[in-house]
Amino acid sequence: MTSRLPLIIITGPTASGKSALAVRLAKDLNGEILNIDSVQIYKEFNIGSGKSSLEEQGGVPHHLLDCRDPRVDINVAEFLTEAEPALAGIHARCARPILVGGTGLYVKALIHGLAELPAPNPALRAELEFLTNEQLSEKLRGLDPSLTERIAMNDRSRLVRGIEIALQSERASSIHDSHQFSKVLRPSIIICLQWPREKLGKRINARAASMVEQGLVNETNAIIERHGSELQGLEALGYSQVMQLLKGELEPEQLTEEIATRTRQFSKRQLTFWRNQPLKLGWRVRPKEGEGVELGTTSAVKRSQGLIKDGRVFEWGYPELLGKLREYRETQGVEIWHVMAERLQGGALT
Repeated sequence: MTSRLPLIIITGPTASGKSALAVRLAKDLNGEILNIDSVQIYKEFNIGSGKSSLEEQGGVPHHLLDCRDPRVDINVAEFLTEAEPALAGIHARCARPILVGGTGLYVKALIHGLAELPAPNPALRAELEFLTNEQLSEKLRGLDPSLTERIAMNDRSRLVRGIEIALQSERASSIHDSHQFSKVLRPSIIICLQWPREKLGKRINARAASMVEQGLVNETNAIIERHGSELQGLEALGYSQVMQLLKGELEPEQLTEEIATRTRQFSKRQLTFWRNQPLKLGWRVRPKEGEGVELGTTSAVKRSQGLIKDGRVFEWGYPELLGKLREYRETQGVEIWHVMAERLQGGALT
């Protein structure tokens, strides 16, 4: 493993331009793309997940994208089981694996492996099926308050899994904390795309409007007609808001704004994860002090605009980023680069 170049992982908040950058890098680095988005892996979940079209994929081989039956839920352990042979195949073809997506848990698991956890309990899951997300969260809080704080209310599958683990063994948070993710199984370089919050908000608003205009409601209805309404994918952003609309909990004119609002909230959690987790996991974080600029205080985005300072970023253009990746040879640890996305010119991001 250490004889190979490190994985390239492109991540960041929703609507930050991850897929477009991944395709361009793959073309320039003889790469193949491995999807690490937990919704884009499902067939039929296209518009709401922001899945790249065949044209947008630009002829670059993509793996674990649009490949899983939407009726079959996937967890992180199953994702790893499918990712392992995909990565092995990319290496066998002497290509560079380029991973892209915003699911942080998948990234942690690929780099550090998983803690040993109890097997799924079908009988318990059947009992929990009738509880609402709020009831699941409250039940988990009584078993493992620390873990409850780490799981979003709409992440039903993780709420169920947390209860399952807590009832069968020690608390899930204790197991994860003891694992500590200290061993690096796959040396990696992570490119975390950053935007000033105001500009990211505008991109999210535009994406929400585009999803509705492209037919997100029709896509959701078609999925429900084929497979029913109890799919894990329907709990994802965009789809869950359409489900509210179909239940009469939202008016049609509220849909776009509700999707945008929930996505902006989620993007804040994503940014918090990518700012805080690397330090906890012992990854090397760049820019370090003395490098890059403060996000929100660059020449293009003045402090006078009142944007919140979000840490340091590199203001690299695409050619400079590409050069850095070609030069990088560290094969032992993990390094994360926070990069100003809007500076990646030449069509890398749209």
